[in-house]
Amino acid sequence: DTAERWKQKLLELGLKCVLDSGEFSRYNAELKGKRIKPITVEDYAQFVMRHSDVIYQYFTLDKIGDPEVTKRNFEYLERVVRKKPIPIWHVQNSLDLLQELVDAEHEVIAIGGSRFVSRQKREAVFDAIFQRFGDRANFHALGLGATDLLLRHNWFSADASTWLNGRIF
Repeated sequence: DTAERWKQKLLELGLKCVLDSGEFSRYNAELKGKRIKPITVEDYAQFVMRHSDVIYQYFTLDKIGDPEVTKRNFEYLERVVRKKPIPIWHVQNSLDLLQELVDAEHEVIAIGGSRFVSRQKREAVFDAIFQRFGDRANFHALGLGATDLLLRHNWFSADASTWLNGRIF
């Protein structure tokens, strides 16, 4: 089955993956007027459990611009999957919500939604995060393609698809 080739390849190589729900792609497509069927938290939980042998860790099923849905999804996944997902905080939300995640002492907290705000806003939010929380948490930058912003702060980890642009274009 071609739908499971990704998993077979991981097994052949003895690797595991970190799973992302794809909310960025869905949200981005929606901004461009395309309708993509959203993933339900129940389907996402089933997928994570079905492939737990190759999933090292997974990000929560977030909803950009809706911290309440993101929080409910996190709580559902934690309860049903029984493996805590990586929580996601979006730069569009208040730092008080990020404070709650930091206080909960998660192993890693992902920072998302930054691709949908101006460069100035990104810089200001990242500066505020690291000034307020310093090294009290491990922050993962989701979709951070700007190398200077990556190097400006003490990120625990980061990901971006911009390295694919040469191949895409």
